[in-house]
Amino acid sequence: PTVINMYEKDLNNQDMWWKAWEKFMFDDKLKMKDKDGKVSEQAPWEMLQPIKKAKYPAISEEEEADSLPLQTLCGAIFDGILVSMMNTVTKPDVWQPL
Repeated sequence: PTVINMYEKDLNNQDMWWKAWEKFMFDDKLKMKDKDGKVSEQAPWEMLQPIKKAKYPAISEEEEADSLPLQTLCGAIFDGILVSMMNTVTKPDVWQPL
C-alpha cells in the first residue's frame, strides 16, 4: 500500500496506511510464479534477501544479520513519506484515483 503501486483502498491518513502496510508486508500472501512455472505463496517480508558478507566483504556479520530488518524499515519509511507527502499536497480523493 503506497503511492506507486496502484493500491485501491483508502490511504486517507497515516494510521490507515500503516495498518494496511503492516498487513500487506507480514500477513498477506502473494502468489509468485518461478521460472519453471511453479506457483508458490509468500508474504512480502519472506521475499527480502539479506546483504551477504560473501558479496560485500566490508560489512560485518552483525550488519549482514541486521540487513533484513533495516530493509523492512527503509521500505516502510519510503512508503510512509510518499503517502504523507501526497496527503499533504492534495486531498486523498484527488491523488488516490490516479
